[in-house]
Amino acid sequence: MKLMKIAVIDLGTNSVRFDIYELNNDLSVELVFRKKNMVRIGEEVFQTHKLSIEAMNRASEAIKSFSKLILEKKVERVIAFSTCALREAKNAKVFKERVKNETGIDLKIISGKEESRLISKAILSNEFFPKLNGIYALVDIGGGSTEISFCYKQIVLKQESLPLGSSRLSQLFELTPSSSKSRKELKEHVSKVFIKLFPQDLWASVSGLVCSSGTAKAFIKIANAQGLSTDPLKVSDLSEIVNDIKRLSKKEILSYPGMDAKRVDIILAGGLLLKQIAYLTKAKKIYYSEFNLRDGIIEQEMENLLRSKF
Repeated sequence: MKLMKIAVIDLGTNSVRFDIYELNNDLSVELVFRKKNMVRIGEEVFQTHKLSIEAMNRASEAIKSFSKLILEKKVERVIAFSTCALREAKNAKVFKERVKNETGIDLKIISGKEESRLISKAILSNEFFPKLNGIYALVDIGGGSTEISFCYKQIVLKQESLPLGSSRLSQLFELTPSSSKSRKELKEHVSKVFIKLFPQDLWASVSGLVCSSGTAKAFIKIANAQGLSTDPLKVSDLSEIVNDIKRLSKKEILSYPGMDAKRVDIILAGGLLLKQIAYLTKAKKIYYSEFNLRDGIIEQEMENLLRSKF
């Protein structure tokens, strides 16, 4: 029997995602609906520290469409949260109030630490990587931040949310075919942030990276289109793809095999970021996980239900 229908709204820097799950009496969980809109709420926010009117309009319209689906599909509980872009926007409160007034949905802004914890919970609760011996890293590259957890078996040793992301770096660095200086500065910036947050004995040599979310998925798709092995994806193959893309204009990137048209303007920054993390950790292999922040939210919800029952 169905215990409850739960909707999860995840407003990230680039996209807003909407899932509906059915929770059963035996405490099993089933994903019954999924939708994604690329609204770019974080457009310009890392330069201006404000959400633009246009970005707020796009995100608001998407959430309004979700609120209609919530009624149609008779959802009983709604969990709505936002991440990096709203954490850093000075006018985030204005947007939250607008969403509340227009839809009745209370949009919660979660901290970077909480985001990192929930992502690792999602992956470690649902997957096991026997080929990863010793320390490995969970890496979730978003638009505004990157969540990294260093793990041993199923144990998290250290996790952080880094102020690095595909949209953020695209906004802060000029990434064109002729901008080799900017690419060098981006890599140096990534290294500086990374080294400041993680002790070297954790990342000196990891057995591999387990990557989730949009940037990783985009490169897996590109690699598959080129007939490359993606289970795991070799870092050397990722490096070759990034080196190809950095020589192309945005128009040329659009026709690159396997390219997602919605990620054309941020794909290079995301690739350079992932490549630099692999370089710093000396990782040779990248494993992709379908599990993400929303799955972590559901795992947390199930734990809360269990506590209330017993």
